[in-house]
Amino acid sequence: MRKTSDKILRLIREKKLRVYSLYTAILFALVFLFFLLSMQVTSTPKFCGTCHYMKPYFASWQTSSHNKVACVECHIPPGITSEFRKKYEALAMVARYITRTYSTNPWAEVDDESCLRCHEKRLLFGKEIFRGVLFDHAPHLTEFRKGKKLRCTSCHSQIVQGLHIAVTVSTCNLCHFKNEILGEGKSNCTLCHRVPEKIITKGNLDFNHGDVERFGMQCSWCHSHVIKGDGDVLRDRCFTCHNEPVRLSKFEDTDLLHKVHITEHKVECLSCHLEIQHKAQEELEVAMSSCETCHKTGHSPQRDLYVGIGGKGVEPTPSVMYLAGVRCEGCHFIPKGDVHKATEVSCMACHGTGYYKIYLNWKEIVSKRLSFVEGEFEKAKKLLESQPIPQSFIDAEKNIDLVSRGIGIHNVCIFR
Repeated sequence: MRKTSDKILRLIREKKLRVYSLYTAILFALVFLFFLLSMQVTSTPKFCGTCHYMKPYFASWQTSSHNKVACVECHIPPGITSEFRKKYEALAMVARYITRTYSTNPWAEVDDESCLRCHEKRLLFGKEIFRGVLFDHAPHLTEFRKGKKLRCTSCHSQIVQGLHIAVTVSTCNLCHFKNEILGEGKSNCTLCHRVPEKIITKGNLDFNHGDVERFGMQCSWCHSHVIKGDGDVLRDRCFTCHNEPVRLSKFEDTDLLHKVHITEHKVECLSCHLEIQHKAQEELEVAMSSCETCHKTGHSPQRDLYVGIGGKGVEPTPSVMYLAGVRCEGCHFIPKGDVHKATEVSCMACHGTGYYKIYLNWKEIVSKRLSFVEGEFEKAKKLLESQPIPQSFIDAEKNIDLVSRGIGIHNVCIFR
């Protein structure tokens, strides 16, 4: 009887154990399925967009060329280790979101390996044209640029408002123009720009860029003030991220800073550098270039006449050459002692031999009309010797002086 009782108890325990094992297996299966489902759900772009501070990034992704590519395809590098590491980081982000300890300015790094999964052929294409600019991916990614190893996201980033991983032009400008002479080295115009094959009209002036190569012209003769800013780094900007004296003491070690911030981590260039703009400047400074090398007084009647300002009682009348962006060196490039002169050769260098007669005709018109006005002014001066001098007479004298000292051919438009 006792043996029977023990046997029954043993069977009951075995049955409970089997039930317990079954429940355990079911529980593990459910946990595993939940884990897989969570991984799948959290890997979808819509899940990323559920957080309110991620909505701008999600919206820009939706309108980008990558809108068929899931976020994890770029933000998780190839490899199972990266997959688990990123999932851990994602869970940490969820925890920070729940506890309201998150930052409203999320920051992430995209490794080159993620980009090259789809864009590896970019390195083989050679030069291509993007927005009228020649570009070759291979030297930028496989070679050092100014001693710095670039990443895909050095040039393609998220700082352009409303665009997702767009070309960051400010990065190009910093690399090509900081501490460079315009037209030389990394600032050589033809590295990025082709010489236009069509006739350009600007400021009522037609110009055939085919003459640039034919006459050996330099782009900077006309396109001088296309750079604005110096790209300097203000020490105060370090404090936006760092406050440790040890790190701040490395401010002068630019090689180390670029290695850490560019090669090892993705930090936007403009987080440290001031911006350099590369565009045509419609300003008075266009005509100022390096006039001071010849005109030490600072105030230059030649410049004022060229820009069309300084006249009394008349509307500003800029020269068409000024409106076209031609600076002083565009004409004054013929060496003569310590200065550079401008002659009929200056006109022919850009416009061909047909401008020889045009130049001489301009000089004749300027000389004749200035002489005529000066003669009329002297006559009026004698008539007013015993009378109060009117303001219009004073203005006329200043205008004649401006044209005389400013050399009238700097602005033929005023004689039309």
